[in-house]
Amino acid sequence: MKKGVIMEISSKFVTVLTDEGEFLRTNKLLEQQYDIGQEIIFPPFREGKRSYSFLLNISRIDKWKLALVSTIATLLVIISVLPFYTPNKVFAYMSIDINPSIELSINNKLEVLSVTALNTEGERIIENLSDWEKQDITFVTNSIIDESKKYGYLIEGSNLLITTVQIHQGSTTKDIEKKLEEKIVIISETLEKDTIHVTSVKSDENTRKKAEEQGISTGKYLIEEVENRDKEHKEGEDAKTSSNHLKNESIIKLENQREKKEAKDKKDKRDHENKKVIKDKRDDESKKDKKDKRDQENIKDKKDKRDQENIKDKKDKRDHENQKDKKDKRDQENIKDKED
Repeated sequence: MKKGVIMEISSKFVTVLTDEGEFLRTNKLLEQQYDIGQEIIFPPFREGKRSYSFLLNISRIDKWKLALVSTIATLLVIISVLPFYTPNKVFAYMSIDINPSIELSINNKLEVLSVTALNTEGERIIENLSDWEKQDITFVTNSIIDESKKYGYLIEGSNLLITTVQIHQGSTTKDIEKKLEEKIVIISETLEKDTIHVTSVKSDENTRKKAEEQGISTGKYLIEEVENRDKEHKEGEDAKTSSNHLKNESIIKLENQREKKEAKDKKDKRDHENKKVIKDKRDDESKKDKKDKRDQENIKDKKDKRDQENIKDKKDKRDHENQKDKKDKRDQENIKDKED
């Protein structure tokens, strides 16, 4: 097994510069993706015991030639990947569908290179955008969201669709793709706090081209594909047509997310109804408790009032009896005095 850097890719073979300074050729594997400048471990292509794959062996050249070869190899790698790292080259497109519909083109630094309105509402929004050029994708997206809120396009309970189409593919773009996904997650989490549902999907250049021909965003094109699929399914479209639709992973993801949202909405509705039932029950119990308390207080008040009246009656009766006793005593004394 050998280890080296890919210098050239053909239909059947890959040419690799090894750590030993050899240019070797190996068979391409169908399940593996190859990129210029990628480091791989490989078995050299051999026929019998002789290798037909090497073009140059450092054991047969001078050291200064090795240095020259290494320099040329490095330059080839740099030249092969240089166009991708041009800051004005489009790395990906991102469409934002609220209605307005707007598409942004971004470079490998995730800076916005262009802002394109795809409908009248989109034109109204971008007229109010300023200082967006070469700004971070998060900043520009938040500006579009703020303007959409200002004009009433984006309110509580609204849906927002973000669709990305990556132009460059390969191992060298993985880190940039991951950073873009992280930024979209941050945007989504911020909007979810405002109860705005965000759906994000990935699509491809072919789908974007079809959407462009129809004058709509990639996201809206995918939505129409989902709706057409649903319509065909309801009309009894044959399994083959349905199978063709299923091949677009972006459409599948978009439909799955829509189904998840519908399921979530139903669950939220059930939870709300359950909470209402529980609240109504608590309210009824609270009303009953209050009524029972009032009844108890009324009973107590009546009892206290009767007790007070009884006490007063007894006191009045005692006072009356005392007064009568005193009067009788005085009368008795007066009679006795008179007799004496």
